[in-house]
Amino acid sequence: MILTDEDKAELERLARSRTAPHRETQRAAILLGYHARESIAGIGRRLGMTRLSVTKWVAKALAVGPMAALKDNYHRPKGR
Repeated sequence: MILTDEDKAELERLARSRTAPHRETQRAAILLGYHARESIAGIGRRLGMTRLSVTKWVAKALAVGPMAALKDNYHRPKGR
């Protein structure tokens, strides 16, 4: 994955943030680890996540871009 300097700076800021939602800081840490060529299993161990979850977010970042991958997709709530 190729990150621009701006993307990398934003991901680093977000990964250190104490006020951003946890899911976004976790995803930023995943992308930074992947960019640093850390293994999927290593990222998962470091963050306390499964390899499947890490793989999901890396694949999403590769498909839509790193900054778009931080946000959840909109989904309509299930009916009653």
